[in-house]
Amino acid sequence: MEELLASYSKKPVNNFSRGDKVEGEVIALTASEVIIDFGGKSEGLINKKEFIPTDREKLTLGDKISAYVVNGEGELGQIILSLKPPLSGKQSQKNIYASRRFEKFSQAMGKKVHFIGKVVELNKGGFVVEAEGIRGFLPISQIALKQIRTNHQSEGLEGLIGAELSLKVIEVDPANNKLIFSTRQALTEEEKEKIGKLEIGQQVKGQVELVAPFGLLVQVKDPSFEGEVEGVIFSQEISWERETDLESSFQVGQQIQVQVIGKDENLGRISLSLKRLSADPFEKLSEEFEMDDVVQGVVTEASGNGIVVKLSSGVEGFIPASKIEQGLSYNAGQKVNVLVDSIDNVKRRVNLAPFLTSTKGLLYK
Repeated sequence: MEELLASYSKKPVNNFSRGDKVEGEVIALTASEVIIDFGGKSEGLINKKEFIPTDREKLTLGDKISAYVVNGEGELGQIILSLKPPLSGKQSQKNIYASRRFEKFSQAMGKKVHFIGKVVELNKGGFVVEAEGIRGFLPISQIALKQIRTNHQSEGLEGLIGAELSLKVIEVDPANNKLIFSTRQALTEEEKEKIGKLEIGQQVKGQVELVAPFGLLVQVKDPSFEGEVEGVIFSQEISWERETDLESSFQVGQQIQVQVIGKDENLGRISLSLKRLSADPFEKLSEEFEMDDVVQGVVTEASGNGIVVKLSSGVEGFIPASKIEQGLSYNAGQKVNVLVDSIDNVKRRVNLAPFLTSTKGLLYK
């Protein structure tokens, strides 16, 4: 970790001020931090605890993240970031009030204290619930599949809206008005034994129990044990393609073959993948491109970080903002000729540079 951070500190750091909003791309994930790159000019660090559990589990290289500067320069020259704007002096009184409102939940942390809460809203990552007059968040990962299955399977996740649930507190942050709940119970020895019998990389059969915005919930059966184990396939593990329409591609009750890629005995759940049953097509497609090749593509996205270009065979290319000459602009749908700069197998894309011809007919990038 020290070597990784030391390598980042060699890059020049922009003069950011506390409270500045920035946007970057995830270039590394450690056990406790997310490392963000801002167009190759500087890196920032975000503590993983800032993300709600479901978002934390789904973090992957290449994700785009907006954050706020907390400290313009850390010990090794990195920018310290937060998902929330840093508080000013005027907001300190609000913090005291918030702490008092959350006091009962803070005291319940780690104890066998439950609150009765009502589900009031569904969003992409889970449910907004209200307990003791205060709203909190119940991540999908903190709801046992059997709860949805037993009471509301025919209606999907929407069927839980209005339901009253027994909630336990798993995270409290009064300063950021954050209150995270769970409905999961401690695993039985039998449940732990089932999960223990499954191996990482093993192929198993499963049945789709729920199709949700974040992915699929699956019940897995295996000859090594009786009964079932709960599994989840997050959207990024469905297909090697960038986007998949889950609603049209999968149905409740559908039988699928999947690969075990992770086990979480705390949640009593295994992580699964569909796409890893086949080789990444990018590896073969990328062989079509060599450095300094002139290729044609279509601009699909333009942002402050750079330009996303769709190349032949559906391969994604990227022109970093640092490679674009001042005054040169791109629009979605525009056809462009570009130079291949390098192949990035981690981010699964071809790094590009603008293909320009000067008035003297000289090429440069």
